[in-house]
Amino acid sequence: MQIRVVADPAIISQVLQMDVTSEGAAITAIAPTPIPTGSVEAPIEELTETPSADHTGADGVRINLGQWAWSFLLLVALGFGAFMLGRQINLRWGFRWASLTVAGGWLAYLYLLFGLPGSEFIIVNLGTWGILGLVFVGAILGFGLGIIWRREQRLSAL
Repeated sequence: MQIRVVADPAIISQVLQMDVTSEGAAITAIAPTPIPTGSVEAPIEELTETPSADHTGADGVRINLGQWAWSFLLLVALGFGAFMLGRQINLRWGFRWASLTVAGGWLAYLYLLFGLPGSEFIIVNLGTWGILGLVFVGAILGFGLGIIWRREQRLSAL
């Protein structure tokens, strides 16, 4: 029995011959005869860069895992602090302030992650400290919204 498989892009192929008898089986590789080719040069194509569809900056700037971990730890700490402050009023305000603090920080982080205007400058030039600073500012803005919410609710109750 002889099995032949042909693959178009293959330059060199081998033929395997399998002999099966009542005594056993033997597989023999038959060396192919080289096909003479002339000196044909492949045309050189000029490659052009296509824009990437992932969420990176103009130069492929990305936030790495370490920067994500530091941002996460910062948000956990700030969220816990906001919860402890709000809990002094009551438990509901603790959860509200913590949620708004974390949401504000994550929105700032997502701003960087999606490569919106100015995010490349922060990631490249300021690095991890710039990312943490922006996440901190976003968390403080979220906490500030919670303070305004509380104030407005107290004023409307009067």
